[in-house]
Amino acid sequence: MRSRRRKIIIKKINVLVIAFIMAILMVPIHTVFPVNATQGPRSDVEILFYENQASAYAALKTGEVDFIQGLLTYEQRLDAEDDPDLCVSDIIENVMMQFDLHNNYTIAKYPGVRNPLHLKEFRHALSCMVDKQYIIDEILEGAGELLNVPISLNSLSWWPECALPENYPWKYNETRAEEQLVLAGFVDTDDDGIRNYPVGWPGREAGQNMDPLVFYVRVEDERLYAGRYLAGQLDLFGIPYNKIEATSDLCFPAVMDDQNYHIYTGGWSLTIYPWLLYYGYSSFFLSNYVTGRNESNMPNYPDYDVLARQVIYTDSIESSRAAAQAAAELGWCEYVFNIPLWSPISFVAWRKTMTGVINKANWGLDNVYHFLKAYNTVDSSIRMGTNSAPEALNPLYSTGYCDHVVLDRVYSGLLNVNPYDLGIDQPGAAQDWEVGTWIDPNPGAGEPAEKTKVTYYLRTDCGIVAPNGTYVRNLNAHDLEFSCWYTYSFKEWDYGSYENVHHSVVVDDYTIEYYFDDSRFWFFSEPQYPTFPKLELIDKLCCISSVGFSSDGANCSAGTQFKLPTIDQIIQVTSDDLD
Repeated sequence: MRSRRRKIIIKKINVLVIAFIMAILMVPIHTVFPVNATQGPRSDVEILFYENQASAYAALKTGEVDFIQGLLTYEQRLDAEDDPDLCVSDIIENVMMQFDLHNNYTIAKYPGVRNPLHLKEFRHALSCMVDKQYIIDEILEGAGELLNVPISLNSLSWWPECALPENYPWKYNETRAEEQLVLAGFVDTDDDGIRNYPVGWPGREAGQNMDPLVFYVRVEDERLYAGRYLAGQLDLFGIPYNKIEATSDLCFPAVMDDQNYHIYTGGWSLTIYPWLLYYGYSSFFLSNYVTGRNESNMPNYPDYDVLARQVIYTDSIESSRAAAQAAAELGWCEYVFNIPLWSPISFVAWRKTMTGVINKANWGLDNVYHFLKAYNTVDSSIRMGTNSAPEALNPLYSTGYCDHVVLDRVYSGLLNVNPYDLGIDQPGAAQDWEVGTWIDPNPGAGEPAEKTKVTYYLRTDCGIVAPNGTYVRNLNAHDLEFSCWYTYSFKEWDYGSYENVHHSVVVDDYTIEYYFDDSRFWFFSEPQYPTFPKLELIDKLCCISSVGFSSDGANCSAGTQFKLPTIDQIIQVTSDDLD
């Protein structure tokens, strides 16, 4: 029986696009291009909703859709590769699977005994024991890409040279692993198959056999088999261990709360910028369960902390990138905080009758570039199948993936990223932007006086259109200002993008300045979405109230008659309002 489906159609037009659908507050904004630019073949877009991923894939097979929203299962990938009407491609996910190594001077399991992993030579040896390519080829069946630093493979422009596979100093090499263990002083002095502590080792001064390493292995995915592989390598090198195979319910308290472990099969999501270098491995954060402290209970790596902080607290992309590369080189090419292993590879498919495909890193075909460029060679529309229907289409409240399959077709932010290197920003509705500073004459408690200011310069070819495709007007800076403060008044999922805005200034119709409440270069990426057309919405979404203010010269209070239909009260005061 044919799957039930529903359909939405979006027309591609030359004047881009903020289509205006008042009933559900959809204010579409697509990546823009000049109206007078030379255009290639174009297709409209149809989005068809299916009950589940299997029925969406079945529609792809029969030609009912040209591509599907989700990733292929392993069985679907094999089937698609055998189908002469389908193309298959891979994407590398922004995910890191790793062997976490506890660098702390000791662990609670062995009080007073120095942790062997506190020595970088021991960690070097562990890294050289691990054949990452074997794990990818045999355990993952090729569905992974080798990783040496906690920076996304989709943002290679941020990698240090030393981490590239051909350069990495601590790649798989069992001879070198043995050399590093000997250098650290861990040899089997009594020939019983177990390495001994060096004589004089704190807490084990007599040089007795090593205590078993505490090794937690997650069982929910391929990390189970990767952990078992490492256990076999530890056996080979005569390093004892106590392996605990368990779910996160057991692993998290021991590893992340108590930090009572030596090795853990961890996993992290990675951002397009390498912020994990700071938030994951800096000693400033108690959630850092890897880098640890020394015998004086001071952070092990203050030199790394300085570099990692510069990744976040920077004045330019270039300086952040330089700090990230230096921090990653120090942390993983020198100290080897832990052993990054792989990023998963997933697969997408589409029909060969669709061309102009943009397979965006980490996202696949569900991206604005693909919808702008792809076209159908035999039909007037490209058709996308989703795994389910949206639950809602309100940009303020919708958080579901299938909601944004539609919403992201009719919105995009002021900025985009390069689809093949996510660490490179590109213009969207804004043709340019700059990050500067401003001086707050009355900073709040704990706030700096010098704070961040971001200026956006809008494109002049980004248009608003009615649902029937009729051009209404261009997007302008007044729309952005309205969108900022209207979104600010609702503490929903995107509130965080606006919560740090102190005030805004419309310089002219295509230039707006946002003044932030703190000093952070990365604020430029925050006030992006959604964008509402002010003139068309303000009377429908807002009301006008008046209020009297009284002041004693230092403090100001408002009359009680001022009320708004929401809990938050946003008041705009201009110089004309003041005596």
